[in-house]
Amino acid sequence: MHHFRTHKNVEVDPILENPAGDPVGIEVKLSSRVEDQDVCGLELLRDLTGDRLRRGVVLYGGKESVSLGRRLHALPIDALWQIGTQHRSSSATLAAHIICWPSRSPSLDSPRMREQPAG
Repeated sequence: MHHFRTHKNVEVDPILENPAGDPVGIEVKLSSRVEDQDVCGLELLRDLTGDRLRRGVVLYGGKESVSLGRRLHALPIDALWQIGTQHRSSSATLAAHIICWPSRSPSLDSPRMREQPAG
């Protein structure tokens, strides 16, 4: 586990690595909305690591899974507590794919892996 911070205080909370050394950057926010500044550190990490960055994730207090750009996603933090339960949401499925680092998983950028708002 690593931490990333620039001299201008752009940061990523923890950075986890799989056995191959591929990083996943994680930001944790209490807000129910993800703002542009919440993603700055993950975008910089993605730009610096290139194709090595497996995923950048903002865990937040909202209810929807949202794509934030190439290999960047916002996930409800509640999805973490649903992993392994029988009635998990698509957000929990997405969180499980990120955390478990499967060797063969569906594309996390595909529409079927994104939770759609009810309505």
